Amino acid sequence: MLVSVNEEEQRFEQELLNWVCLACMVCGMVWSIFIWRHLGPCITAFIPLSFTLIVAPFYIHSNLTKELGLLAKVQSLAIIFVPWGIQLSLGNYASGMVIIWGILGPICGLFFLTKRQAVRLFIIFIINSVIATCLNPQLTEDNQLASEDFASTFYAMNIGLPSMVVFGALWYTFVRLSNQREKVGMLLQETETKNRNLLDSITYAEYLQRAILPTFGIFKNTYPNSFLFLKPKDIVSGDFFWTAELEGRTYFAVCDCTGHGVPGSLVSIICNNSLMTALEILRYSEPGIILDKTRELVVTAFAQSDFQIKDGMDIGLCCVDGDMLLFSGAKHSLYLFRSSEKEIDEIKGSKQSIGHTLQQKHFTTHVVKLRCGDRIYMTTDGFMDQFGGPDNKKFRAKKFKQLLLESSHLGMAEQEVAVHAAMREWMGSHDQLDDMCVLGVQFDLN
Repeated sequence: MLVSVNEEEQRFEQELLNWVCLACMVCGMVWSIFIWRHLGPCITAFIPLSFTLIVAPFYIHSNLTKELGLLAKVQSLAIIFVPWGIQLSLGNYASGMVIIWGILGPICGLFFLTKRQAVRLFIIFIINSVIATCLNPQLTEDNQLASEDFASTFYAMNIGLPSMVVFGALWYTFVRLSNQREKVGMLLQETETKNRNLLDSITYAEYLQRAILPTFGIFKNTYPNSFLFLKPKDIVSGDFFWTAELEGRTYFAVCDCTGHGVPGSLVSIICNNSLMTALEILRYSEPGIILDKTRELVVTAFAQSDFQIKDGMDIGLCCVDGDMLLFSGAKHSLYLFRSSEKEIDEIKGSKQSIGHTLQQKHFTTHVVKLRCGDRIYMTTDGFMDQFGGPDNKKFRAKKFKQLLLESSHLGMAEQEVAVHAAMREWMGSHDQLDDMCVLGVQFDLN
């Protein structure tokens, strides 16, 4: 059954139905002329002509209104009943007429109507076939006028005309499908070229993003017992790791910019530059104040647009000065594991993002005195919001803390492997919903 979903398919369906209608109307007139010539002006000669007289008005109406349903129904019923009428008029003389011609009715319905309507047409065809061929009622004596020449030509036309209609319809369909296949092939090739160019551009954008953002290798030289689990949803990421050193203090952060992919990566560049400006140019040292100024810089950067942009980032920012850890978060928490206590403490950040907000409050700076062997963890929401597991639920913070606690006996390198494995098992066949970034650091104080 043809189901038109766009203008191209509707036009094809209209043209195919028109072609079948015209072919059948021509066949009806040919049948009428043939029978009239051999049998004279009789009832049988008028029956095939009635097909043209019945279908023609609906053909004109369909082309004017572009409504195919009514024409398809009338055409399908006419194809069934007109040969049946000839069968009833000539009796056994036209044996097989209904079977060969009438089956085109359900086929036509199957192409242009619903499956249920096509089944109804097929049931009607079966009933007509049984009545005509088995009961053999003969309503006229027109067959007595037939000659041997009429009989041989009658059977030849009985086979040839429907075959020509079917062949013509199939030929027309396959020609159109071939043209469509060529168009689809060209579109696919064009799409593949565009996708390849787009992929190359995004891949190069990844190189640029890596070149601009601080690398984890610099941080790992200072803290060798650390790991970074960074899993972009796409090639480029809105999540990124940030680090810097100033006046003997080490600053590092896990950042989650609005969006992911290309938009997220563009926001990450603005947020990275704002962080660097607040720390290295404006020389702010306290994490809370750095986030205050970073928010101001990010809002200013986006304010240059003609329309309001509320993009920004969530972030957890740490500063290590000797055995003191200073933390400030924008919708991010710091997870602290003390080996002596065997538990995970969560230090929550402020409930506001870096970006445009209606009510801006100062970011709070939390101070933690570090002990040898302490570990801290920070993560973006992409990790804890990932759906998976047997019940297709979010990973959640509770399960994240449980994972850290259960793998706390491992070294940091082994714990990174455990984090990878846990998320891979949790996701299973589910798609990744967002960028993921998890940072773990162990402090080996002298």
